[in-house]
Parts: sequence; C-alpha cells; structure tokens
Amino acid sequence: MKRDTYADAIKVSGEMNLSFTGSAGQGFGVFICDGINVRLYGEANDSVCKSMSGGKVIITPKPHATFEAVSNAIIGNCALYGATGGTLFVHGRVGDRFAVRNSGAITVVEGAGLHACEYMTNGTVVILGETSFNIGAGMTGGEIFSIEGNEKFANSEYVVPVGINSKAEQRLRSILQSYFDETKSQTAVKFLENWDSALAKFRWFLPKKIAAEIIREAEVASGAAA
Repeated sequence: MKRDTYADAIKVSGEMNLSFTGSAGQGFGVFICDGINVRLYGEANDSVCKSMSGGKVIITPKPHATFEAVSNAIIGNCALYGATGGTLFVHGRVGDRFAVRNSGAITVVEGAGLHACEYMTNGTVVILGETSFNIGAGMTGGEIFSIEGNEKFANSEYVVPVGINSKAEQRLRSILQSYFDETKSQTAVKFLENWDSALAKFRWFLPKKIAAEIIREAEVASGAAA
C-alpha cells in the first residue's frame, strides 16, 4: 500500500497547512481552530475568519498583483466577527466592521473601514494604515495599535489612546515581525527598520477602564523611581 505522506505529516506535526489561489467567497476560514494554517493568494468576500478559535490565516495579493496593498481592500466586511483566538494577517485593507466582537484573535491589516473593533472584548488588533469612523465603539477589552491620525476616528466614549509601555512595545514589535515574515509587507518593514521613530507614530487604544489602570500603574512606577 502506498504511504500517504501528507496525512502522515499531519499526524507528526499536528498541523494542517493549506494554500489557495483566487477569489474566495463568503466565510473563508470560519470556525478554524488550532493546528490549521491557511494561506490565500488573492482576495475574499465577507465574514473571513468568523468565530475562529485558533490556527492562522494569511491573505495576500497574488504574487503578480500590480496594485498597492496599503490602498486596496482584499477582504470584505465583518471579518473576525466573534473570533476567540488564532491569527489573521491581511496584506491589504479590510472592509467595515472589522474584528467586531473579537474576543481573543491577533490580527494585522493595512487599513480598515467603518466600526472597526466594535464590541471587542479581548485580543490584539494592529492597523497599519488609514481607517474610518467609530473605532472601538462598545469595546470593553483587548487592545488596538493604530497609526497616528486615526485618533479622530476613535469612539472616545469607550476607548482612549495611552502611552505605549515596554511590554506593549515588545508585543507590537513581535507581532509586526511575524506579519512581515508571513506577508513581506513593505509597510511593516519600514516600521521595523526604523523602530525608534516608528514607535512614536503608533497609538495604543484601550477601553477607558483598562486605560485608567495602565496610567495609574505608570504613575505609581514613576513615583517609586523618583
């Protein structure tokens, strides 16, 4: 009997690695869990990675695409809706209601539409480019890293920008490095190669209650150091 090397590899590594090229329809990567890694060269419709609980999804333009990733949406609306874990890297912009009700996923995108991170309760969202109105409405947990200029789009009733502390800096840099490794994003590499100046261009958005705790801890540490 011929040995099934692919199935055997899955048994050994505990992972399944899948690669696709083209235009995916609704719900690409929904409900995936730990051990499933998916790469799409192309674009996808709405509800990418809805309710994912683990695993990794990488979406990049096709290798010979001529458009700039930072200026073009390659997935639709409501991506990561209700996600509880896993990683989504999108080398391009995303549509409206990105990461709504995200409760644990880590994600990096080049830009986002309206209502990003609405009702978010956990997880980390990094937005490397422009976004639109109502970031973080109803957000009670998790964190958003976004470039300067997007403060005016944040819902100030729920989230506020705070100074990036050392732990958050390490987390952001590690996530960006992983994003670059997977996508070769020119936006990410520019930040990574000039990290000290790049860090000043990021804003760290947290829910008001959590932000207050972070600020209080920083003040206590500052007072103890004095």
